[in-house]
Amino acid sequence: MSASAPDPIRIVPVHGAGELARPAHGAAPAADPQLTYRGGALLTAVEVFTVFWGPWWQGSGGTALAAQLNGFFDFVLTSGLIDQLGEYDVTGQTIGHGSRVGTTTIAQPALGTSISDAQIQAALGELVAAGTLPSPTANTLYFVYLPPDVSPDLRYPAIYLLHGLRGSPYSFVGGLRLAAVADTLIHAHRVHPFIAVMPPAGHSVQFDGEWTGTWERYVVGDVLPWSERHLPLSAGPAARALAGFSAGAYGAVDMGLRHPGMFGTLESWSGYFKAPRDGSLATATASERAAHDPRALLPAASPELRAAGVRFFLSAGRHEPKTLLATRAFARLLSDLGLEHVLHVTAGGHHGRTWRAVLPAGLLYAFAR
Repeated sequence: MSASAPDPIRIVPVHGAGELARPAHGAAPAADPQLTYRGGALLTAVEVFTVFWGPWWQGSGGTALAAQLNGFFDFVLTSGLIDQLGEYDVTGQTIGHGSRVGTTTIAQPALGTSISDAQIQAALGELVAAGTLPSPTANTLYFVYLPPDVSPDLRYPAIYLLHGLRGSPYSFVGGLRLAAVADTLIHAHRVHPFIAVMPPAGHSVQFDGEWTGTWERYVVGDVLPWSERHLPLSAGPAARALAGFSAGAYGAVDMGLRHPGMFGTLESWSGYFKAPRDGSLATATASERAAHDPRALLPAASPELRAAGVRFFLSAGRHEPKTLLATRAFARLLSDLGLEHVLHVTAGGHHGRTWRAVLPAGLLYAFAR
């Protein structure tokens, strides 16, 4: 090579990790990071369930590779790599080793040459509903509204809000502006301070099923117990309301009637009262559908509901005639059975603007001073 041409290979000394971490000569040592915890999601013991999708994974090559991938997770989740995350520990929340809780190989639904994220989410939702994949646990994220000046020394009534499908809890936070409406009513002393819990149904906003099956078990078996363990809630069904709009309205009434000692107030905003033919009920038998039909459940449950003083808030808009007709019919059935209820008819239709207008009335019915 010519003397004027630089050598393309440059050899530099290798430094150890400890040497690299030391500050430069003359520089002050870096301060330790001061982390603050704002109450968000922190997985203290992450759980991994692997899904290998497609017929290739059932062959010898796929089986061997799946075993290697599972071995990778088994190693990583209990390795020193997880220990290094300890620098993100906060008071009361320590990041520890995780585990691989299961694995499965599925061939159906068949994969095409391409697949969208929405299709993957829908397939996973069906597998959860069928029991192939594990159901959500209390570690699944959901939204919680706390009243102004909330105190851990006091106890508050709660309302559990079920969103429509497709949808997510964001519909209450953004679309219905729950926090602003609730704060206003509380500051005006029109309602007692309360806590609202907004769980999700489905693994994405594309889920188009029902609040039945997996999602009913999630609300009743996970969300309620978690809420009562971790939130300053008043005890007893009289201090619990269950409400929702559209599919969430059906879910609220269906769950409330299937678990008559759990909630003191049930609210349906533009709901339906007939067991649908989708979600976990898509292939249900006649008896299974009857067990999720509010019209069929109500007469048998009515003596216990009357004794417990369970109340119903029903709402529908004049521009959703079928829903209004079904809501009026259910209100007549409540009257015939001597159950306390209110029928709230609005000028709107089956959309967010109507439910935003109904929200204050629903909160007033549940928590009025």
